[in-house]
Amino acid sequence: MSSMADPMVALLKFQQALNDGIAIIDPNELDEGYLKMYDELPSGKRYSYAKVVDREVQTVSIFGYEDPFRGVDRFSVGYAVKENHRGRRLSIEAVNKGIEDLKDKLRPTGKKSFYVEALVDKKNSPSIRIAQQLFPGTGVASVDSETGTPSLLFYKLIAI
Repeated sequence: MSSMADPMVALLKFQQALNDGIAIIDPNELDEGYLKMYDELPSGKRYSYAKVVDREVQTVSIFGYEDPFRGVDRFSVGYAVKENHRGRRLSIEAVNKGIEDLKDKLRPTGKKSFYVEALVDKKNSPSIRIAQQLFPGTGVASVDSETGTPSLLFYKLIAI
């Protein structure tokens, strides 16, 4: 299970890179307003999806590859929306964008499904409401293994 990383940190760092001219986005790189990024970290593969409109990062979803569950690939997901864009279902859009892209990436491998999970701090009511819309159920009581934060785990098997 992944730790309680804050996707808002990634959103703000990406926005700062755009502001500083470090990250330059060609509009042709955007797919339906989304910039797709892939990188490999010491902890594993990460797929990120950022909605960028007029050089402003509005939302991100970040999928980290985790150890398989019951022999099926598994990704943890985090999401964040810039404060002035909240209430427009952008986090749901960003997560669904990532899921569709992961389906496209995994389809040629012959895999039939994968899991997506979200570990949400029990105190983060807005994120819990979003997770309840994305995943079935109310979440399973859990504790973050790295921070000890009481959390809810949401997960879903995605058919490819």
